[in-house]
Amino acid sequence: MNEERGSDSAGLVISNGTDFSFHKDIKTSKKFLKDPTTVKMLTGYKNDDFVNVIGHTRKATRGAVTKENAHPFRIGRFVMAHNGVIYNFDDLQEKYKTGYEVDSQIIAYLLNLHTPQEVFSELLSGWFTVPYFELEKQTELTIVKHNSPLALSVLPDGSGVYYSSLKSHLKQALTTAGVRSGVGETKGSKLYHFKWENGKLEREKVKFSNKLDLISSYTSYFSPTTKDLGSNHDSQLLLPEICDPEETIIKEIKCHDKHISIEIPPRGSGWHKVINGVLQPVN
Repeated sequence: MNEERGSDSAGLVISNGTDFSFHKDIKTSKKFLKDPTTVKMLTGYKNDDFVNVIGHTRKATRGAVTKENAHPFRIGRFVMAHNGVIYNFDDLQEKYKTGYEVDSQIIAYLLNLHTPQEVFSELLSGWFTVPYFELEKQTELTIVKHNSPLALSVLPDGSGVYYSSLKSHLKQALTTAGVRSGVGETKGSKLYHFKWENGKLEREKVKFSNKLDLISSYTSYFSPTTKDLGSNHDSQLLLPEICDPEETIIKEIKCHDKHISIEIPPRGSGWHKVINGVLQPVN
């Protein structure tokens, strides 16, 4: 857990394969990990042969900063956390008649109704890294990433996997813990499925494409992902990791209640801003 990805709140869920424990609070990760409840929770699982852990630090975009809105979430059959922003959250809330406060919660709701492929390829628009497990399959972990960073480290003996949003943070954490294992950054849109059986890790990786990519009819909600680049409204419109079209395309989007046309030239991923209607990389 690190504060570079958010410091509004922190949370943790740990499973030993059959039972799991939750704890989350409005604290930075540094304070959260020193909290007596967290320490007791971590200590309680140290003798288990298997642990499945999802930790999260939140930077609030949708929803107030409360303990209830901290990640991870349990909704229906699923426990999950989410880094990123779901741009068509409002549309999905209206379609499914839900009343969630945090956009991340709609992901778990959809997983209860649809296959993972349908949820992440066809129903969600935005950018996301989502680790989750199903309550009936707590020895399994799925991590889905689209337009969002993810670093993985699979232990050399195949007995486990560590993951983080940041490669630098994961390397530091492994070094501090005395774990010798390589760290790799993932590319593209992928679903990683891990399953532990008889002390060994089974792995599956599936590539997918998102049909409702970042520039789409659902791009009317950008404010949570803006970075402060100055007072000019156009310069504050930032689009994380734009898709890489084969040729220049023109799309009309809504920004600060104004419809503007933007030019999307071929490029790799990264943060971009709109200047005079043209996307440009952020240095």
